[in-house]
Amino acid sequence: MILITTVHAYSCCAEHIYRLFPIGELDNNVILVEFSLSRNCNMDGKEFEFWTKGTVNLVSSRGDSLEILQIVDTIDIIDCYCSYEDYYQKTIIESEITRSYLKALNKAKTYNGFTVAKLGNIKFNDTTNIKKYEERTDSSYTYIIRYKDLITIDIGLEFIISCAPDKVAEVREYKTTNYKITVIRMRCRLLDEQAIEHNRKRFVNIESAIWKEQAQWHGIAKDFMIIEPINR
Repeated sequence: MILITTVHAYSCCAEHIYRLFPIGELDNNVILVEFSLSRNCNMDGKEFEFWTKGTVNLVSSRGDSLEILQIVDTIDIIDCYCSYEDYYQKTIIESEITRSYLKALNKAKTYNGFTVAKLGNIKFNDTTNIKKYEERTDSSYTYIIRYKDLITIDIGLEFIISCAPDKVAEVREYKTTNYKITVIRMRCRLLDEQAIEHNRKRFVNIESAIWKEQAQWHGIAKDFMIIEPINR
């Protein structure tokens, strides 16, 4: 079993957004679309101006790390002039990330031997299979999140300002020729019913299996991935 994770820091009213979307397999390695984005905002009159910047990469799993195959895109957009309450309704980010995602998928299909992944189950807001352990001293801070018997994460390694990404908002499953992939999405906030319905409708084929998210104040939203060989 392989666990892949990274650590990020952020500041101001920003939110760091790290997303991994498995799309297939090539040369016995899982191929993914990686989004490393930062959302920020400032006041524009009575509303916030939200913007998102970052990179989109086509990556391959290599042991317990990821290797960039191609830098697919850069994102630098104004999401919306809105508030935190209506960001989800007004943002244009979904069309932008979908365009980049499909661009990466099409590039992956040009590699000889690439096979497209199949979608499995998806679960939202799992509050029953998570255990937390927190310890703070004068010199260290440990915040362990354990999800089932699949993953143990030290959230204390993240640069947390206002909220910790200690909630399992999504668990997505994928299958390739040789692997089962589980992506666990950790956020400061769970998803509301509107988002759950929206995401479930999009998780029906590999081309549409990406979606927008509600903004978080000083938040982190981050994917952790587990790769398990399929026993044949």
